[in-house]
Amino acid sequence: MFQKGAILLFLAVVVHKVIGEKGCPEREEISPCTCREMFLGQPKLTCKEITQVDTLKTVFQNARRYRLTQFTLVNSTLQYIPHEVFDDVKVKNLEFEKVTFVKTFDKIPENPGVVTIKLTEVRVIGGWDWSKLSLFKQLRDLTISDIPMKRLSSDFRPNISKKLEKLRLSWCKVKKLRDDEFQEFKDLEVFVATHDELTTLKRTMFARPSKLKELGLEYNRISSIPANMFEDMPYLDFLGLSHNQLTFLPIETYRPVIDHLTYLRLVDNPLRCDCLIQWLTFKKVPNLYGECATPLKFEGKDLNDLKPQDFRC
Repeated sequence: MFQKGAILLFLAVVVHKVIGEKGCPEREEISPCTCREMFLGQPKLTCKEITQVDTLKTVFQNARRYRLTQFTLVNSTLQYIPHEVFDDVKVKNLEFEKVTFVKTFDKIPENPGVVTIKLTEVRVIGGWDWSKLSLFKQLRDLTISDIPMKRLSSDFRPNISKKLEKLRLSWCKVKKLRDDEFQEFKDLEVFVATHDELTTLKRTMFARPSKLKELGLEYNRISSIPANMFEDMPYLDFLGLSHNQLTFLPIETYRPVIDHLTYLRLVDNPLRCDCLIQWLTFKKVPNLYGECATPLKFEGKDLNDLKPQDFRC
């Protein structure tokens, strides 16, 4: 009986060591950083105004017995990201905001299991090297904000996990996407590029068939949508096209998705409400946002208020 109890105690210690402790470390263990429990008790470690790599190393060495889920670094300037962030604690979610690095890593982390990365106003002296992200084989969700790039460099696609499900680009001044930019990302469900400078879209940019559920292209300079843009997008539920330069909405373009769209956002476009838009009075989208710009008799009229008899087609 004693032997059985000893074995169970030993296993409990081993499991505890491998899985890690729940909750947050003691405040003095991770100072000057802070920790708080998020949804379902998942701990989030936040560090602000860090300038010494050794500070982060000490924090993560002291926290390595805990199951930290998210690491957020804000308003900091560092030589590099210490590998202890990934090897000792194995965080799943990374968030860097207003951070400058001289280089990315001190040494290559061993099999980092990061699932989500959010980069806002992050600078790497000498320029971004997307090959460093090839380490994150489990990456599913990538957000890039306020990192001017005009276009994704050629080393982006080969180095980002093809398991990626969500990609968001905002305030990046992206002007153009390659014709086949995201074709290889067959699991992509969310693509958002907002507050950028896109003018052209092509169906070939995405996989075919596509798993896209959300396509957000608001605050760009798009004046037309290719006729085949939404073909083979059977799961598309949200389409955001507000704050662009769209004038016409031909039904041929939207026919493949109109029956399963839940959200169609067309606010602040110079929409001409004529026979090309009449189909919206028959094919009702549950959440339709937008208004007419022309002709004069319809100026400012909500698209939801249009009726079939308003048109003589």
